[in-house]
Amino acid sequence: MIFLSLYALALWWLVVTFRRTWKGLAVAAGGCALVLPLVDPLVYVIWWMMGEKPTWVFPFLYAYSGVLFLVALFLVSLPRFRAERPCPGCGYELVGVAAPACPECGREIERPRPVSPRALHRSATEGR
Repeated sequence: MIFLSLYALALWWLVVTFRRTWKGLAVAAGGCALVLPLVDPLVYVIWWMMGEKPTWVFPFLYAYSGVLFLVALFLVSLPRFRAERPCPGCGYELVGVAAPACPECGREIERPRPVSPRALHRSATEGR
């Protein structure tokens, strides 16, 4: 059982690493598709130890694979959070800070000038 838990954690860590990409979706699908071939030797070991074929293992593995895939789909759909503009002095995330200086180190914050919708429309129509 510890193997299945470690496998799930490793798969979910890879999915979170590649979230919001096709590679993350491929890792989720491939990792869930490999559950049965990877655990098939475990079935034979249980069969050898118990003397009878463990028919209870396969429904458990199908359910495990389904839960693994659902959690992986949830994790692959999570957004990638990045600071809009971290402070160049200390790296403090300035998201939502309205002050003219960084609250952590006191360095002046250079804010980009807002662009009006009219200017955006004008630049888009000039390129035609």
